[in-house]
Amino acid sequence: MLELIPMVGIDYSMSNLTFDERKCIHSVNEDNPNEYRDLMSCISKAYKQMSPSTLFYGFGANSVPHLTEVSDLFSGTGDLLNPIVMTDHLQAAYYSCLKRVEINLPCCFSGVIAKAVEFAQQSQVYFLNAQDYVENAAGGVKSPSQECKSALSYFVLYVFCTGIIDDVPAAIQELTRVVSLPLSIYIVQLRNDNLRDGDVDVSILE
Repeated sequence: MLELIPMVGIDYSMSNLTFDERKCIHSVNEDNPNEYRDLMSCISKAYKQMSPSTLFYGFGANSVPHLTEVSDLFSGTGDLLNPIVMTDHLQAAYYSCLKRVEINLPCCFSGVIAKAVEFAQQSQVYFLNAQDYVENAAGGVKSPSQECKSALSYFVLYVFCTGIIDDVPAAIQELTRVVSLPLSIYIVQLRNDNLRDGDVDVSILE
């Protein structure tokens, strides 16, 4: 059995500032154009029939304005111990987080990748241990009724960002750990015309 679990990491950093009439790619006004909201809607539509819940994280912001240092990883729900959001409520969770945090710098990717790797490693270990338990209990021979009932949780991480990465070496190091894990990572770059090509680092990770 395979269980797909979506994860979302959103760039809440100052790299989203546009310095034009729009001011920022993020917008708390739900009537304004907002690519982050649109992407969250896409994730919701794609996964709500497969996975009722999504893990939601942010980075590049003060998770508690005026009280904390900029965080390279924080729960998008505001609950440090519970980043779980109902998949069909992702847009609402995005807006709630946007109103709560304070955009800042630096913009570091490695934390959200490391968290996805951590979940995938735990899933793999749990699944393999369950398989070994069934085989040992059956003396090395499994009948259909003795097949392992544990599902392998496969994580799919989507990172939505403008493309600036302030910790490229650390991010690359974390990506090397993904090999052989039940984890896929997709980095989606949102266009910010204020950024020059030389400012964007995301292509280095391809």
